Formats: sequence, structure tokens, C-alpha cells
Amino acid sequence: MDEELLGEHFQIFETFIVSMMVMQETDLFALKKGLDESIFEHQGFDLRLFQRVLDLKKGGLTDVQSESKEVQFIFEHLRYDADSAQISTTNDYVRSLIGQYKLERSRAQSELQKQYSLLVVNACSVFEILIGSLLAFELLHVYSPKAYVAKQTITFEGLLAAGSIENVHAELIEAFIRRSQYASVASWLNDYLKICTTTKVFKNKFDKNEDDFQTLITRIFEMRNIFVHNNGIATERYQKLGGTTDIGSQISLSEKQVLEVIDAILDTGIRLFMLNLEKNHQCRDSKYRIRLNNLPIDYLRHQPKSFKVLYDYLIGMAILDGSDVKKSQDECVTYLMNVWLCYHFLATDFNVELTNYREAINFLNDGMQSSNLKFELWWSLVQKNQHNQVTAAIKFLESFDSLQQKLNNSILPIFDILKQDEMFVEYIKYLKYNS
Repeated sequence: MDEELLGEHFQIFETFIVSMMVMQETDLFALKKGLDESIFEHQGFDLRLFQRVLDLKKGGLTDVQSESKEVQFIFEHLRYDADSAQISTTNDYVRSLIGQYKLERSRAQSELQKQYSLLVVNACSVFEILIGSLLAFELLHVYSPKAYVAKQTITFEGLLAAGSIENVHAELIEAFIRRSQYASVASWLNDYLKICTTTKVFKNKFDKNEDDFQTLITRIFEMRNIFVHNNGIATERYQKLGGTTDIGSQISLSEKQVLEVIDAILDTGIRLFMLNLEKNHQCRDSKYRIRLNNLPIDYLRHQPKSFKVLYDYLIGMAILDGSDVKKSQDECVTYLMNVWLCYHFLATDFNVELTNYREAINFLNDGMQSSNLKFELWWSLVQKNQHNQVTAAIKFLESFDSLQQKLNNSILPIFDILKQDEMFVEYIKYLKYNS
């Protein structure tokens, strides 16, 4: 597999990761913020001032002399029960504000449900693209041309439109993937395992405490089908697959449930991709590993559990690579730092799990401690010595030639733990203002 094909293979995974993280970090945030703001866009009443009064009431403030007369008037006539969070009034004007506020909140909540369902649909589509793209990649570039499509047919019109044997082959592959996908989610995923991985276990459990991934994805895709084809009304099949909504009732989603769907699809996609990596040895070389390492760095704060699995895999691959020991050691330290970060963002003590990484630590042999600044930084994290952490962090950043490189690297997640440290803060100020 040449450099261009490896780039194409990586891009499939990159598109999946970026799309899923944009949903979680950007789309969901923008959606909520936009709908919250839309509540106050009613043209008849100034609901922003009403919200200001609510905020004052909830905050327990009583002095509103500095506020506008409108706010003072609403404040005087609005009653707020802190225990029940209920609002009421005896004033007709304020009562009309309350009615409009509740109406707008109800409208926003209804729209939020529609948008939540669209996010679930979009997440499923991104997963479909990942699996379909990896299937197409394998059948186009890894298997013989006749594999899985020898008995497929194409119409005469399709043959004319294709224009070349290569395009005919690609069209037959796409037809095979579509048929597999439409048969059932389980059949589709089984084809993926059979073609794109070396596993023979079709009921894979990535975690003993979780459903097997096929059951999980089937349930999510059934929810997607309900939103697309059944107006969000729960079906008997959905309930049999573990759905909690009564048959015939509207499925109502919370933000937490949407995040759970995104998490499940992201986690499953990463693990299925890793099974494909284990099959294709060309994807294990150093350049490919480094690209995989860099891809999720900015997302570790939000998805440490999913990406820890990826870094565990990369550690193993670096240890197995005997082509350049020093280079592999340097990689291994980088991956170990990112694993430490994953545990940190999961609020879990890495040292409790240290025995699981004994092989990696042993791999960092003679001379590593004294010659590698990344190792010094990582080891200071393991030792939990903040003074050593700051010292190692500054030495690491100082190793970069340009000021721009130092500043760019200073915002990496690994330095989050030092953002309140006075010595480190002063060093960053020095870089910004005095260099």
C-alpha cells in the first residue's frame, strides 16, 4: 500500500473523528445556545428584561434600584418560589409576560427535540460513511477485483455511464455495500468484520459490562429509522432492542441521551477501525502511527475514554516496531503521556493502572530518562511532583526553536494541570510579553 493509499485510508478515519467531535463540541452547543436566545426574540414583549428579573430573583437579590424602571416594575410584581422554581403574579402585564415566556420556552423545547433527533440521524450517517468507506477501500485496494462482486450485475445504462472497467468495479462494490447495509445492521456489520478485520467473533463485546457492539448499534439505528420513517413514534422492535419509550409514544430525547448516542457511535467506530488496523500491517508504520496520535489531541478533554483505547493500541505498535528503537521509544513516551491525560480527564489515578503499562515502561530502556525531555515530563506526572512537573514542562517548551512553537505547544492538554501554577503562569506570561 503506497503513501497515497495510506493517506486515503487515514482520511476515512479522520473524517469520522472530526465529524463526530464537531457534533458533540460545536453543533450541540450552538443548538442549545441558539434556541435559548430565540426565546427572547418575541416582537411583542421584551422578554430579555423578564429573563433579567428571573436571574435576579434566582440569585436572591433584592436591591434593583440600579436597574431600569421596566425591570424594577417586573421585579416588584413577580413572585418566585425558590423551592419549586414556580413563578406567579397578580399583575396583568406581568402575567402576559409569564404566558409568553412559557409559550416561547415550550416552542424552543419542541424545536430542540427535532434538532436532537436530527443529530442522532446525522451521527448514524457518519458511522455509515465510516463503515462503507472502509469496506470500499478494502475491496478496491486490498482484495482481488473479483472478491465479493464476481456475481454482482450492472445494467447496460450503468455500464455506459461508468466509462471504464475501474469505474464498473467501483460501482459493483458500492452496490454490494448498499445491499449488505439494507439487509440489516447485523448483516452489514458482519460483512465488515469478515472483509475488513481478522476477527471471527461476530458478537464482539468491547467491554464485559456493555452490550455487544452489534446490539448497541442496531438499537441506535432503529431509533434513527423511527425518527426518519415513523415520526419519532416508538415501535415494538425498538422496545425489544432495549428502548425505554412505550410503544406508540413519542421518543423524547435529552441532551444526555444524545451525548450517549454520540459516545457509543464514536467508541464503536474507533474500535472497529482499530480491528481494521490490526489486519492491515501497512497501517502500522511510524508515519501512520504519528498521524493517529495527533488526530485526537484536541479532543482528549471531552472523549478520554474512547481515545485511550487508541493510545493503548499505539503503545503496543511502537513496542513491536524494531526498525528504530530510539524513535519508537520517543513515540512510546508520547503515547504514554496521552494515556496519562486520558486517565486525568476521566478523574482516575493513572498510578492505579501502572502495572498495565509495565511492558511499555520497561521498553524505555538505557539512556531514555537522561536524554528525552518528554520522558522527564511524563515521569514527573507519574510521580505527582508539581515542582518537577513545572520544571520539566518549561524545559520541554524551551527545547523548541521559535517562540511561536513554544506558544503553540503551551496550550496542549498536557499542560492543563499547570494552568494555576504560579511559576508556570509567569513563564507563559514571559513568553507572551517579554520574548
